[in-house]
Amino acid sequence: MNFEKPFVLFLLIALMPTQTLSQDQFRDQFFTSGNARVHFIEAGVGEPVILHHGNTGSVNGWLRTGVFQALSKINRVIAMDARGHGKSDKPHDVESYGKEMSDDIIRLMDHLDIDKAHIIGYSMGTRIFAKALTNQEDRFLTAVFGGFAPDWDWTQEDEDQVKLRSEQMMTNPPQRLVDQGQDTTALATLVLGFSELAVTEAGLKSLSLPTMAIVGSEDFLYESVIEFSELLPRMKLVVIEGATHGEAFGRPEFVESVQEFLLSSSGN
Repeated sequence: MNFEKPFVLFLLIALMPTQTLSQDQFRDQFFTSGNARVHFIEAGVGEPVILHHGNTGSVNGWLRTGVFQALSKINRVIAMDARGHGKSDKPHDVESYGKEMSDDIIRLMDHLDIDKAHIIGYSMGTRIFAKALTNQEDRFLTAVFGGFAPDWDWTQEDEDQVKLRSEQMMTNPPQRLVDQGQDTTALATLVLGFSELAVTEAGLKSLSLPTMAIVGSEDFLYESVIEFSELLPRMKLVVIEGATHGEAFGRPEFVESVQEFLLSSSGN
């Protein structure tokens, strides 16, 4: 592999002025995925990159942090709203979540006639894409696990935790989510499907595509991400010093690391 080309391209990108994309440059788009209408935005040309946000988030997080804009300078970037989030449908039945959320990624790729794509998730987004990745690795070029380790070998303790989390969201949702107008019933329901997104240790170890994990040193999930990186010795690990779970993907080191990783893994 020629490492000089990716390095030079990375320097050129770093020197480019940051641009704010106007609404007509990433117009709202929708497609029907199973029983849900899913919202996404896209911009740029080149190898496709799919961005998947965390729980209670939306495509706006990728826009607010500038990750979407930065990556779209040399890639075709697609950011999607998970079911129950943003402008996507928000069903209130648990059967509409779980593996359906993972399948939405593959269905979006089929809708856009994308054979293979890079996939970048943050927090819950990593939980969701890990299922699609281990089931259909041949559809992906690389994978970036942001601020989260996939669930492998689901336990009764895990099940009890999501049930408690669901009950708390239903009976006493955080005021900030209420103020934002989020559908807290959908948010309470979707976590009950997380068991369907669990993967196996063997499935993760069998991955052969380039992978990277990014986590803040102050993230409460830091230890689990480190443990995950040890499970995949070839995985690149990036630790953003001083960053918490909510801060890491908005730090410059996050998008810089992703850009460098994508360029070094590019087939171009």
